[in-house]
Amino acid sequence: MPRLIIGHSLDPLARRMPWLQRGVWRSEAWILDVLLRTSRCLSVDRASAFGGALTARIGPRLAKHRHVLANYRRAFPEWSAAEVERTARGMWYNLGRVLGEMAFVEQFCGRLEERIEIVDGGGLEVVRGGRRAAVLVGAHLGNWELAQTTPPRLGFEMTALYSALKNPYLEAVIAATRSRLPCRFLEVEGAPRQMLRELRDGRSIGLLMDQRDDDGELIPFFGIPAPTPTGPARLALRMGVPLVPVRVERLEGVRFRITLHPPVEPEPGCEGPREASVRMTAAINRLFEEWIRACPEQWLCVKRRWPRQRGKPPADQRRPAEAAA
Repeated sequence: MPRLIIGHSLDPLARRMPWLQRGVWRSEAWILDVLLRTSRCLSVDRASAFGGALTARIGPRLAKHRHVLANYRRAFPEWSAAEVERTARGMWYNLGRVLGEMAFVEQFCGRLEERIEIVDGGGLEVVRGGRRAAVLVGAHLGNWELAQTTPPRLGFEMTALYSALKNPYLEAVIAATRSRLPCRFLEVEGAPRQMLRELRDGRSIGLLMDQRDDDGELIPFFGIPAPTPTGPARLALRMGVPLVPVRVERLEGVRFRITLHPPVEPEPGCEGPREASVRMTAAINRLFEEWIRACPEQWLCVKRRWPRQRGKPPADQRRPAEAAA
């Protein structure tokens, strides 16, 4: 959120003035640090509500709001402008709640554990007790960070992938919070070999894969081809481990449900691992669509999900994802 408030508005100037860039970076980190410190002085419920109220007020005024609106328009073309705007504002509110709750990640592994319900949707026994390493994939839904609190409760070990921020000061603040979670963390950049090593050692890999990956394959998402990472599916195929979708839902207030879905299997008749990984990723995209339709305001979509639109998309791109896949 600090990056959205300060950084993007000053980026053009900051790129030409290193001293300004450092000032922007420090300001971003300071804002997040103050928010976290303030949240820790409150109860988790009040911190969540405070964060939500703050971003609900600020978010719609930011330049990134247009990306949020555009994403909802493309995902839900049947919606009215009022529905799009209302859902976008709900997204900002949920994002603020996530930031407010970030100060309590350690407690969600302890005294706040009861606020997270874990449901077996068909994939729980795959990972329970560390019987088998898996590739766990999720989306930026609910409070997606809380998926990383589940390994101790289910008796397995996990390494979560993340993308380091360009801002080293902001990254340091987030890393300090991240260190309170009961799992290892691995930066995506240069991670392939380490991921293989983690899986061979019996540690599951967890990552989010609902955002645009410009190096990914064009795979239907809400019926529109979207650059999507197929790496998780390729990794699961290569290592012979399950690819397990994990859904995080915000229930009422600061209560959540985490559901482990059945592993996504390669379809029979695929000609090679590339086709198998593409079809597996398409199946995951269809799952993400279902989850987002159920609670669209819980989907973090401040970045463009689809390539820039040049004119109206062809009619065959507006088919349901099930048909397009």
